[in-house]
Amino acid sequence: MIGGLRLGIVLKDQRLAVVAVAGNRARQVFTLEEQENPAAVLRGELEARRLKVRRASLALPRSLATVKLLDLPPVVGGSLAQMVAFELERHVPFPAEDAAFDFLPLPAARGAPQRVLVVACERRTVDRALRLLEEAHLAPRSLTVACHDLFFLLGSRPKRKPTVWVHIVGDDAELLFLEGPRVSLTRSVPAAADLADEIRRSLMHLGWED
Repeated sequence: MIGGLRLGIVLKDQRLAVVAVAGNRARQVFTLEEQENPAAVLRGELEARRLKVRRASLALPRSLATVKLLDLPPVVGGSLAQMVAFELERHVPFPAEDAAFDFLPLPAARGAPQRVLVVACERRTVDRALRLLEEAHLAPRSLTVACHDLFFLLGSRPKRKPTVWVHIVGDDAELLFLEGPRVSLTRSVPAAADLADEIRRSLMHLGWED
């Protein structure tokens, strides 16, 4: 039996990609294909592999999330979270009241609009992911967008150095735009698209010149 493990699960279509990590090493990596009862299959697989875990980190594919850069007026005497929630309605393809969202304030010059990176998805998507863990008798450690965690693989990066990362998964290409260790924007596009053109469009939106 392996103890002291951290478990990560990526929900991709109807499959589960699972990794068990001890320290900085992956101890077990496996994929569960579409199942009628994925929670029971996951629990059975963990027991068969003698992986003793109580909690798991969940990650959603980028294609299920809306990620936007928003420029907001400087917040004076108000809540930035409330302002983001108010603006969200214009940027998601579903009713804003059905959204689960989080945001990250980005650096801005004094007096300039407050730029925030917002990630949102339908609340039922989050509920479905959390229900999977509950039925597998696991507690959630975190819930993220999978590609947003990739920057941990970069190690130390020069402060604010711009980097574009193209991560291809099946028919999808996930574009990450990083400044040092910080995610500034991500996009999900078909892998068959003109990726150079997609990157150029995003660079213009970010205002990156090099």
